[in-house]
Amino acid sequence: SDHPLIKGVLDGEKQECGSQLSPVDSEIKGLEARLAVLHQSQSAKKPEEITQEEKDDVKNTEQSIQEQRTKRADIIAAYAQGCSPRLVPQTLC
Repeated sequence: SDHPLIKGVLDGEKQECGSQLSPVDSEIKGLEARLAVLHQSQSAKKPEEITQEEKDDVKNTEQSIQEQRTKRADIIAAYAQGCSPRLVPQTLC
């Protein structure tokens, strides 16, 4: 990770994608915190005491987390696709 090429790629990603990734990362953190609270509240209950609404809430929150992770991966993939022509000659030398 101390290699100049790696540092350049990571710095470029932060500069190019930081404004797009920041809200997505914040959303993921918020959803993960919500999911942890939901799991914690359900852990004190017996499985038959958990309502369908609570189960659906967990399922929807997990889906939202997955959607945000996909969105994050798409942003990074778009950046990587755009920078590949610049990096290939450097990595082949």
